Amino acid sequence: MFFDPLMLVVAVQIIIESIPVSSSGHVLLTQHLLERLGIDIDISLPDYLDHFIHGPTLLIISLYFFNAWWPLLRRLVGCLKAWMRHDLRDSQRRLVILISKIIVLIALAELAFTCILLPLWRFKHAPFMQGLPVLLIGFVITMGLLASLVVRDGCCSSPRMGDGCSGLTYSKAIILGIIQAVVYLLPGVSRFASTFVAARWLGISSRRALQFSFVMFFPLMLSAFVGSGYEMMMHPGARQFVSMPWLLTYGLASIVAYALFALAAGMALRETLWKFAFYMAMPIITAIVLLVH
Repeated sequence: MFFDPLMLVVAVQIIIESIPVSSSGHVLLTQHLLERLGIDIDISLPDYLDHFIHGPTLLIISLYFFNAWWPLLRRLVGCLKAWMRHDLRDSQRRLVILISKIIVLIALAELAFTCILLPLWRFKHAPFMQGLPVLLIGFVITMGLLASLVVRDGCCSSPRMGDGCSGLTYSKAIILGIIQAVVYLLPGVSRFASTFVAARWLGISSRRALQFSFVMFFPLMLSAFVGSGYEMMMHPGARQFVSMPWLLTYGLASIVAYALFALAAGMALRETLWKFAFYMAMPIITAIVLLVH
């Protein structure tokens, strides 16, 4: 079959993952909407496919931030060559120290994420967590977080509170890792929105907040993608998900997702990401209508 309803779900998840509105929440809302309309379609994704579609997001992040990480990587290779020649300059030593600090910051965020998530993993899959009331609360939280940027960027945009505090500290990395774990458990709460907004309120510049929001999630996405890729190779029913129609779905959705991510990232840097709060009115109203009727 050329078209599978799951293709639409996967495309929506890939596309919405690139903007701060909760892709998983939208997929869950779609499921509730179809059930209410009496359309009997199973849109639940196999776990390995759900993790495998992190691949397009990884590619989008890598391409968008290419000008940031590629020169850094080239300089690091130069440092390694100089170290092997025992000719490491002071500037190269400072670069190694900087990269080491970034690695430690990411590691602390990942450790905080894991320590919070593992004990509560079953909580995420509890039946009531998939219900409309919890989903509605999640959407409202996302809307509130985005709207709070109006206050943050409007009242706290002085150099002392803005770009002047762009440096990340170890305590801030741990806080952001904890926040990432908490919102990962709650449907309807955008990870992108929550980590970026939290970073801004912690006094981190827009550019650093955007970068670290995705850098600290990158290793998790990469490990999930690699693990799901291996599982897909071993799973007998996974061949359909690498057929030509599915590859076209991944490709077209990725193109749209990149354009939307570039738009959202540009808005974040211009301190106008709060405008997505207006969009959140649509899923909130839809969830309310489904609850009332």
